[in-house]
Amino acid sequence: MRSRETIKSRQQRLGALPRACEACKIRKIRCDRAVPCSNCRASDLACQNVSPDANDRPESRTGAGKIRYLEAQISSLEQRLHNLESKAATPAAHPSGDLDRTEERLELSSNENELSLSNEDSRPFEGESTFLAHAVQASKAIEMHVDEVSGSDPALKDTLSHLNTLIQPVTSKEDYSFHSSLARLMPNIKLLPTTLVIGMLQRFKTRRPIFLSSYAVTDLELVENLCRSIYFPIKPICIGQAASMHGIFYFLLKEYEAMKDILCQQFDFPAQIAQCEKNFIMGLETYEIMSVPSFENILGLTMGAIKAQGEAKPFLYLSLISAAATHCQTLGYHRNMTYRDFPEGKAENIRRLFWTIYVFDKNTSLLLGKASQIQDCEIDTRYPSLPLDPSLRPWDESFLLGIKLAIIQGRIYSDLYSAGAASKSSFDRADAINKLVVSMEQWRADLESASASELIIIHVPIRIKLTPFID
Repeated sequence: MRSRETIKSRQQRLGALPRACEACKIRKIRCDRAVPCSNCRASDLACQNVSPDANDRPESRTGAGKIRYLEAQISSLEQRLHNLESKAATPAAHPSGDLDRTEERLELSSNENELSLSNEDSRPFEGESTFLAHAVQASKAIEMHVDEVSGSDPALKDTLSHLNTLIQPVTSKEDYSFHSSLARLMPNIKLLPTTLVIGMLQRFKTRRPIFLSSYAVTDLELVENLCRSIYFPIKPICIGQAASMHGIFYFLLKEYEAMKDILCQQFDFPAQIAQCEKNFIMGLETYEIMSVPSFENILGLTMGAIKAQGEAKPFLYLSLISAAATHCQTLGYHRNMTYRDFPEGKAENIRRLFWTIYVFDKNTSLLLGKASQIQDCEIDTRYPSLPLDPSLRPWDESFLLGIKLAIIQGRIYSDLYSAGAASKSSFDRADAINKLVVSMEQWRADLESASASELIIIHVPIRIKLTPFID
């Protein structure tokens, strides 16, 4: 009995038959399927007649081939997902010399587009005149009225609580960028050697760096936490952490080099300073640090402003300070109510950073003849606390003198040089000058009453910066 032809054998048999040439297909005429065909011979055309065997077709064009191709892709994706989960589950600690793994984590954070905002930084500050403030007050009034009328109705209280959560603003990275933003959040950076960083942190215990004695940063634990977040991360790394850490270490390395510290004999300091400066600038030149308000971004911008000031670039200095001041106002660092939710140590670090930016802002305002970003009428937070350590107290006393001088500088611009002051009468301007003279004399008296050690300490950083050029 004759067996029936299978589908596969029929495909092979039909696939072996010659097909119409390409010229006849285009001209839509009947082809005799010869090679060359009669039509092409008559028209003097090149006859392209391809008759591939069915077995020679790419496997991906058949149904079974597509299935196998998709299965291979799924297996590849599953393997990549498994590798990522394994990396996330692996402890972040690694040997001191293994920098490649740290660099890989930094690059991973970039690919995932993770924007790390802490809880206290995710809620912008809004003043008492905003719609949100009035909505909160109205909500509290309704709650009080409901308590008086209905007593303790749990269902009604749950409803009011839900409404309160709806009016509280919570921001994310989408609130600080356009929908189709192509800005890179994390550049690929080559970190400093771990042994160098650990060595410098250990040196803090024997000799505190002058750079960490006053103004923006005095908390050594803050510097250690920044290093830990970069070298041993347990959360996605944000660009502000990387920029601020490299900014601080840039000035520390410069100080150690000027002081001829013992670490200079163990490491190539010029090369490390160059690498640290490169990482620092890469962080400053990102969109995130200029647009997203957070403590780390403000700290990084402040370090950048100090660098721009040292390089005599006033307009770059102005841009960085303006961005930092805007971040401070967005987060409410100028208002005392903001600090109620912070631990004492963190609140002091934030307050110190804010007043540093305030001093820089007022200095720039008078230097460049522009209105300051931070207005005195908006500020009600107190000055930084004086430390109990007698070796650090003179530093912060000079810092407070700098803040008071910045207040006077702000008044000089607003009362004498601003557009509003120009429209005042001569009598009013003379009265403003007399008040400023009294304030300046009082400030000078406070300065002269400072101890001799304070005056020496104020000029030590200048001496350190000039040492390489004097020698």
